[in-house]
Amino acid sequence: MRMRQISFLSDTEKNMSKLFWSSLFTLAAAAAFSLKRYFGGMNCRCNQRLDCKAVVITGATSGIGKALALEVAKRGAQVILACRDMKAAWAVVDEITKETHNEGVYALPLDLTNFKSINEFCGLLSECEFDIYSLVNNAAVFYLPLQTTADGFDVTFQTNYLGPFLLTLKMLPSMAKNGRIVNVSSEAHKLCSSLDIPKQAGLFEVYGHSKACLNLLTLKLASTVDGVSAVNVDPGNVETKIFRNFPLLSNPLLKILLWPIRFLTVKRPVQGAQSVLHAIICPQPANGCYIRDCKEEWPSDFCMNDTNADALWHRSLQWTKMTEEYVLQTNEYSSV
Repeated sequence: MRMRQISFLSDTEKNMSKLFWSSLFTLAAAAAFSLKRYFGGMNCRCNQRLDCKAVVITGATSGIGKALALEVAKRGAQVILACRDMKAAWAVVDEITKETHNEGVYALPLDLTNFKSINEFCGLLSECEFDIYSLVNNAAVFYLPLQTTADGFDVTFQTNYLGPFLLTLKMLPSMAKNGRIVNVSSEAHKLCSSLDIPKQAGLFEVYGHSKACLNLLTLKLASTVDGVSAVNVDPGNVETKIFRNFPLLSNPLLKILLWPIRFLTVKRPVQGAQSVLHAIICPQPANGCYIRDCKEEWPSDFCMNDTNADALWHRSLQWTKMTEEYVLQTNEYSSV
C-alpha cells in the first residue's frame, strides 16, 4: 500500500512538473511574441494603388530599399532602382518582376559619392521621360571609417546628405505635381545640435549629423518648393547591411550572442519599409513632417529651426555648385 502511494505521488509530481514547464514555456513564447510584435512597429494600412506612377528609390538592392521596391511594385508603380551595384540591381529587378508580374521595374546607375554620377543619373532619367511621383532618398552608410569622396567631402556626409541634396534638386523638374520627396532619417538625428560637426566626433555622431542635415533639407523643401511635398521617415531599428561596419555586429561571435535580443527587438526590412510606404501613399501628409510607425510626428527642435535650415541650404548650394535661381525656376515649373 505504501509503495502504491509513493508511486501515485511520484506520478502526480511528474504531471505537476510537466504542467509547470509547459505553462512557463507558453508564457515565455507569448512574451516573446508580444515583444516581437511591439518592436515590429505598425503596418501601413493605406490601400491606395500607384498605377502609372513612377517611384525612384536609392539603395534598393537590399534592406529597406528592396522591400519598399517590392511593396510599391505590388501596387502597380513604375519602379526605378537607383543603385551603385548594377549587377545586384538587375537581379532585384528580375526578382520583383517575377513575384509581382509588374514589367515596369527598372534600374539605373547612381553613386551618391560622386556628383558626376548624380548628374548622369538625372540626365538618363529625363531621357526616359518618367513623371516621377515619389523620390525616396533611402541609401545610407553607417559607422564607415572616415574617408573623403572624389568631390572632397566625408563619405558618410555625402552619401547620407549632400548627394541626396543634389539628387533632389536635379530631379525637381521631373517631379509630378503633388509628388512626394521622402527622406529616410533616423532617431540618431537627435544627437546633432550644430551644423558644424566637432572634429573629434565619433562615427555614430557623424551619422547622426548627416541625418539631421537630411531633416533640415526636408524642412527647407517644405517651405520653398511648391507643388511637391517633402517628409522625413524614421523606419526604426532594422536588420540590414547598414550595420556591416558596426563593431558589435561585424564581429561574428558578438553577433551570435546578440542574436536573441536582436531577433525580438529589431525589425525585418519589410517592417522597416512600412512607414516609408505610408509616406508615399497616405493621403496628404503634413508637409515637412516626421513619420514614425506610420504616424506623423516632428523631429528634434534643432531640425525644426528655419535658421538652421536656411544656413545649411546656402552652404549646400555652394558645395554642389547649384544656384538659388535654378531652384526658383524649378519652383515656377512645379507650380504650373
